[in-house]
Amino acid sequence: LQIIFVELINSDTMIHEKEMADQDVAGAASLDSAEDYRARVAHYKRHYEPIASGGPDDPEHEFSYIKCIENGKQIIMNKIKGYMPGRVAQFITNCCHCHWTTKKKLFLTRHGQSEYNAMGRIGGDPDLTEMGERYALALKDFAESAICRDLETGKELPARLWTSSLKRTRRTARHIANPTIIRDGYPWIQMKPRIWSNLDEIYAGACDGMTYREIEEQFAKEAIARKKDKLTYRYPRGESYLDVIQRLEPLIQEIERHREPLIIVGHQGVLRMIKAYYKGIPREEAPHQTLKLNHVTELIPHAYGCDEKLYNLLPDETPGDDGQTKH
Repeated sequence: LQIIFVELINSDTMIHEKEMADQDVAGAASLDSAEDYRARVAHYKRHYEPIASGGPDDPEHEFSYIKCIENGKQIIMNKIKGYMPGRVAQFITNCCHCHWTTKKKLFLTRHGQSEYNAMGRIGGDPDLTEMGERYALALKDFAESAICRDLETGKELPARLWTSSLKRTRRTARHIANPTIIRDGYPWIQMKPRIWSNLDEIYAGACDGMTYREIEEQFAKEAIARKKDKLTYRYPRGESYLDVIQRLEPLIQEIERHREPLIIVGHQGVLRMIKAYYKGIPREEAPHQTLKLNHVTELIPHAYGCDEKLYNLLPDETPGDDGQTKH
């Protein structure tokens, strides 16, 4: 068992000190909590000894450790060897730009209703229905008013757009404008589409293009196995949710690296796992979440959790049962 020490060093005053204090002392008055928190931080400073701070002969240099200084402006690694320690170090270096230094927003939405959704079929690469096209236009308006602009000041914000490589996500996102704005003195292409095959829907293999009833009739044992353990079940010649987690790992690190608002136009299976990561949902429960068509989920990660908001962009329309609600 290899132990890796992780040390975060920041000379600035703690940001969101009040929030951290409120969470730390549940039920206490806000002012008292903040004052108590500051007192405890001062106490820790008097007694805390940074790792390997005793000079070149300090025996702690034999330890494996990672130091993240000033929110990732400087990273010091010591005796980080092997595959898993390397992956841990890679993840930490992407995450140490703390969420509370800049308020990050992540928007998740399924593609507009597809022809397969209307038929209750899974997988495939179908086009959008008329309702799906109306959702694509509504998403354009939402992105331009609620993602690309500060809701309080009206100031234009740089933002990112990701889709899967499948037609229904690309066509849902195609109306979102991509003007060039100036960011810190340099041109920035707003909402420039970035296509990731990692975001493609879980592949149903031999069951691709079928309804769940057809699967139950033609692959009865497979249907039973999937209901028994949805997380680990793998479609014949297809994927499992564990496979999806594996291919999403580099994307999660990429999301952590970015500071700008990001909207992902994806698929229910994949978005379930991304949402589970940020909400802290156990992976056994993650495949059972429901992400409705015509809705956008906004996630705001912070020090002690992740806030969530839900927006219905077509409140006067009902997409019906897309065949996935109970599956």
